[in-house]
Amino acid sequence: MLLILIKTKGGIQALKSYRRILLATIPKFVRPIEFQTESQKLYYNIIGDKESQIVLCHGMAGTGKTFIGVQKAMEDVLTRGNPYHKLCIINPTVDVGKEDALGFLPGTLMDKITLYNESALWILYQIIGKDQTKKFIDDGKIEFRVINHMRGLNLDHMYIILDEAQNISPLQVKTLLTRIHDSTKLIIQGDLSQCDKYGENYTRSGFYDIWNRLKDIDGVNYMEFSKKDCIRSGIVSRILQTYNYNGDSIELD
Repeated sequence: MLLILIKTKGGIQALKSYRRILLATIPKFVRPIEFQTESQKLYYNIIGDKESQIVLCHGMAGTGKTFIGVQKAMEDVLTRGNPYHKLCIINPTVDVGKEDALGFLPGTLMDKITLYNESALWILYQIIGKDQTKKFIDDGKIEFRVINHMRGLNLDHMYIILDEAQNISPLQVKTLLTRIHDSTKLIIQGDLSQCDKYGENYTRSGFYDIWNRLKDIDGVNYMEFSKKDCIRSGIVSRILQTYNYNGDSIELD
């Protein structure tokens, strides 16, 4: 039956269409996305745009930017026929408010790195489950890094999420940007109102620097959440909006 189908022009087109559908299939163990706001849907689509090689996203806590970024990344990395060999999640090693620093941490380098990626790990558990997450980490399909250890790496055929980017320096983000290839997708997410490294001097942040520096470059797209997009529990949302130093007060231009 398949051989008869292939012999016709329409059959060849149908077979090609079937192959495209098969290649674009997301595994069933990936939990389907459920958008909580229109802004989340917009961000998801911006990341998915084939013209978006680099996406910069700014938003206050509770807007879902990290969840959406990880969700879309996993869907793309696990879709057959994609150019990405792995998902790499990167975080800075900066303590909250630069207060009560933990100092020396026991364990291997990976043990130390995991501490700074707990939120992304929890999100992965929600999207693909704990067992599948551990399997992909063991297989090298998911990788965690810290921004301190990027020098000399080549990040080709990788889907990269740099989270908490407000806490990186201009030199650190420049180092990351010079590591990527045409086969790389890079998502950079941050909230300058929670800049632990520079505090109220957030204009010194590498995230602030590239937000303005990359505006006229093809292949770079932007997403900016407002405090109205906060989906934390009622009381947390109300508390966050009492702070004068919030996402809407940040001057990014």
